[in-house]
This record gives sequence, structure tokens and C-alpha cells, in this order.
Amino acid sequence: MNATGKVALVIGGSGGIGKASALAFGRAGAAVVVAARREGAGEAVADAITSAGGRAHYVPTDITRKADVEASVQAAVSTFGRLDYAVNVPGITGAVVPIVECSDENWDAILQTNLTGVFWAMRAEIRQMLAQGGGGAIVNVSSAVGKRSFPGLGPYGATKRAMESLTETAALEYARQGIRVNAIAPGSIDTDTFRGFTNHDPQTIKAMAETYHPLARIGDPDEVAQAVLYLCTAATFTTGATVPVDGGWLFRP
Repeated sequence: MNATGKVALVIGGSGGIGKASALAFGRAGAAVVVAARREGAGEAVADAITSAGGRAHYVPTDITRKADVEASVQAAVSTFGRLDYAVNVPGITGAVVPIVECSDENWDAILQTNLTGVFWAMRAEIRQMLAQGGGGAIVNVSSAVGKRSFPGLGPYGATKRAMESLTETAALEYARQGIRVNAIAPGSIDTDTFRGFTNHDPQTIKAMAETYHPLARIGDPDEVAQAVLYLCTAATFTTGATVPVDGGWLFRP
């Protein structure tokens, strides 16, 4: 999975799956734009790539701000000349409550981050790939919850399922221009978001691993990053797919 000479943008690249993906692109030889809200963490990821001999640039980006999202794409072009790969990571679970207890504010926040922000990102990324020619690849980070519903995560699951529909539509619309658009559906992955969802309780984490994942463990962000890298670099006959990286969650009984 060689990305030498390519330019990758990772929106949400300061931690978890985004950080692992940015580092994976760096190891594969790509120039990496790390776009994230958390300045210190984002700069640290970019510094880790450059310290290992790669090329990287950090750009402050809040995916709930359209101007930020569009600026991150332009930063890739102004810094490294083009955009070949894009990964859209940000997602929030919001308050874990039944639907009748979900506030409008909770719904709006989840929708804004998980769906509207990703739409803005895809639109800006595809526009740039069309303008420069030569195709490209985009990966959106969905969730196993987008395929199999989970109590208390109604808005989260709805946005992830809608994201997969956007992914499929974009794949159909731009396949002839050589732009491939796929998604991944992680299960429980060892990130700050997942540990926050479980209240950092070891027993809850153990139960999640054993109940929902036939592999009976929690995944590592690097395992997800390898799927992201594969879809961008090696999966040249794959588009419109949502690939589970879920320890078997989606086919369990």
C-alpha cells in the first residue's frame, strides 16, 4: 500500500482513528494534511510524521464550520500542490438517551458534525479532485451502528446510515472521473470517544467486547487505519462500499 507522491487530507486527524490514519499515510509515503480542532494534538501528529522523515502540515479545522472545511482542502493544495486522498473522520455520539428524551440541541449537534460537516467535506474534496483531474479516493468513517441499531444512539445511527447513502451516491456520480468514494464501519475501537461512551469502566468495555464482537476484543485504531489506507491506495476496483472493521459485529447472530 504505497502512497509515495500522493497528498492525503485527514479531517479529524488529531486523535483516535484520524491520528492513526494520518500516521499510516505518512508511513506509506504520502504528504499529509492533518485537519483538526485541537491545535496541540493536531500539530503533534504532523510533527510525528515529519520527525519520521515524512511531509505533513497541520491546519485548524472545525467540521461544523463550512469555511474551515473548505480551507482545509485549499491548505492541501497550497502546501502540497493537489489532493489525492481524503478521509473524513469526525463524529460524535451525543447524549446516549432514548428518542423521546433526545433534545433538539442534541439532535442538531449530532447532525451538524456527523452529516452536514461530512457533506461539506465531500463536496469540497470532490470539487478539487475534479478541478485538478486524475481522480482520487475518499473514505468516510461511518460505524457498525449505522448498520445495526443500538439503543440510546438513534440520532448517531441515523447520521451514520445517511452518510453511507451519501457515500454511495457520490461513488455513482463521480466514478467516470476516477474518483472512488467508500466508507468504513468500525465496531468498538479503543479511542477516547469509545472509552467516554463506556464511562471508562473496564467491566463495560469487557462486556462490549464479548457481547458484540465475535473476536471478543476491542479493536485498535491502527487496524482501522490499515483499512482506510487500503481503500485509498490498493482497492482500485472498489467504490461505493461500506467496509466493516468491526471484529465480526455485523454478522453475529
